[in-house]
Amino acid sequence: MNRKEKMVIRRQISTILETKCGRCVYRKGDSISICSKCPTGQQLQTISNKLWNGNRISAAPVNHNSKRRVWTEEEDLYLLNHKKYFSVDHIAEKLGRTVYAVNTRMTKLRRKRRQMKLAL
Repeated sequence: MNRKEKMVIRRQISTILETKCGRCVYRKGDSISICSKCPTGQQLQTISNKLWNGNRISAAPVNHNSKRRVWTEEEDLYLLNHKKYFSVDHIAEKLGRTVYAVNTRMTKLRRKRRQMKLAL
């Protein structure tokens, strides 16, 4: 499906939303964008499925084998002393942690430091 075909489908969807869904009795709140109960909602879903046909993005596989472990004082010191000089990727590799874990720990350590400064 090319770009122009997708644009036509999006226009169809927006036209239906503007004309029919604004006063829909099945729609209870603004947080619901498409209601699957009403015929208009079903029509919108069939039209929008054309956009997604074969293009669904699958979620990244989750690694359930990783084990959580408590941060040690040595790891915290390494993180604090090396964050200015090395990338987060490098630090994560050296500590055997994920990039997300290192970023989260840096945030927690910054918060602790701010609280200690405010307490003084």
